Amino acid sequence: MNRHEEQLAAEAERLLGSDLSRLPKPDPGEEARLLSRLPVADPDNPVMVVRSIRFPAELEQQIKAAAEADGVTPSEWVRTAVQRVLTGRDEGLVSVTEAIKALQRLPHAA
Repeated sequence: MNRHEEQLAAEAERLLGSDLSRLPKPDPGEEARLLSRLPVADPDNPVMVVRSIRFPAELEQQIKAAAEADGVTPSEWVRTAVQRVLTGRDEGLVSVTEAIKALQRLPHAA
């Protein structure tokens, strides 16, 4: 990422944490001009959003190792992991962690 892209990403991150509802709405002509400047969506090249996530150092090393083993970048590996979790939620699947917690709450046999 070049310096200009880094500045844009930082500004976008700052704006994401702001209350934008108080900004004045542009007039219809200005809105149309702004919308015309947006890039055309390309399904083969989706717009990526930069998100800063803090991981414990040990977890970061595990992510790097898993990504290397799978032959992908750490970013691709994390995106895939998140997609898998979200897909599982959509399909009503239970995570391994949730299953273990449920089993631990069951009464023990005597």
